[in-house]
Amino acid sequence: TGEATFLRRVTDAEGDPPEGGIGSLQFDRDGRLFAGTGRRTGNLLRIDPDTGIYTLIGHAFSSAIGGLALRANPVD
Repeated sequence: TGEATFLRRVTDAEGDPPEGGIGSLQFDRDGRLFAGTGRRTGNLLRIDPDTGIYTLIGHAFSSAIGGLALRANPVD
């Protein structure tokens, strides 16, 4: 149905939610979960699916990350 099910809050190690909220989610081939934040914060995060704790990976240039995609042929 596409209905969402709440599992846990997404926070950093101090319990703070990501600035701008989560705008997109994508698992990679190894099961790691990545997220992009919205509202012009443009942060790329890695989320531990078991705990909901995120780690900041990097920043975009003053724009939201509205979509993430897995590259079909990854470059080693």
